[in-house]
Amino acid sequence: SSPHYAMLLGSAFAASNVLAILVVLALGWFDSGFSGLDSIETLGPIRSFGLIPEVGRRKRPLQLLTDAPITQYPEAVHSVHTALQRSMSGDLPVQAFAAAQSRIFLVTSALPGEGKSVFAASLAQSMALAGKRTLLIDGDLRRPSVARLFNDDNPRELGESLARSRDLSELVATDVASGLSYIAVRKERGNIAALLNSQQLQLLLREARDRYENIVIDTPPLFAVSDAIVLSQFADATLLAVRWEHTPRAVIHHALKILRNNEVRLAGVLLTRVNMRKHARYKYGDSAYFHAKHARYYS
Repeated sequence: SSPHYAMLLGSAFAASNVLAILVVLALGWFDSGFSGLDSIETLGPIRSFGLIPEVGRRKRPLQLLTDAPITQYPEAVHSVHTALQRSMSGDLPVQAFAAAQSRIFLVTSALPGEGKSVFAASLAQSMALAGKRTLLIDGDLRRPSVARLFNDDNPRELGESLARSRDLSELVATDVASGLSYIAVRKERGNIAALLNSQQLQLLLREARDRYENIVIDTPPLFAVSDAIVLSQFADATLLAVRWEHTPRAVIHHALKILRNNEVRLAGVLLTRVNMRKHARYKYGDSAYFHAKHARYYS
C-alpha cells in the first residue's frame, strides 16, 4: 500500500509549481534594469527611441550597416535615425527641414559598457549612408574608441592639433565604405576640462556646422566625468543609451536628474545591447517581437 505513487507525484508537481512561481517572483523583484519600452515610460514624459539589438562577437556592427543593410541591427539603427530626424523637424515640412541648419547630436550613457560608442558610430554611419554629410567626433578623450572601431592607425591628439592648427581638414578621416567623415583621437594627456571649454574647440565645432549636415559626438559616461555635460552645451539633442536588463533603474533616474539640472536638451532614451529573442519571449507588440518571429523579413 506504500509508497503511494499518485500522491507523491501530485505533491511533487504542486511543490515544483510553487517553487517555480517563487523563483519567477524573486527574479522579477531583483531585476532592477529596463526590460522593454514600456518600462521606459516609468521614467516620466521621456521619448523612447527603440531597441538596438546585441550583435554577436563574430560580427562587427559597423560592417553590418554597409555589408548587410537589410538585417536586424542596421534596420534598428535606421529607425532611430528616422525617429530622431522627425523629432528634430517638429512641424516643419520636409523642404523646410532640409534647408535648416546642421544638427549636433550627442550620445552618452550613465555607465561604461552600455554600447553608446558603437551606437554613436552606427548612427553616424546611418546618416552618411542616407546621403547626408555627416561627421563623427570622438568626444571621449579619456577612453577614445572611434579609432579602434574604424581600424584607424593614425588617431590625432586633439589638444595638440588644435593648438597647432584650426583647420578641420587636418583632423578628419573618411570611412570609405560609408562615406562618413570622423575625427579619431588619442587619449588626451593635457587638461581635458580646459580643452573642452576652449575657444579653439568652439571654432572647430562652428566650422563643422558649416561643412556638415549632421554631427554626432560620442562622449564619456555621465557618472565617470562631467565631459558630456560640458559638450552638451554645443548639442542640439542628446541621446541617453541604456543597456537592456543591465543598468539599474536608480542609476538612470539619477542620470536624468543630472541632465535636467544642467538643462541638457534630451531627445530621448534608447535600449542598447538587446537580446531580441529573449526579449520576444515575454514582450509582445513591439519591434523585438517582430524581429524574433519574422527574421526572414530581414534577408
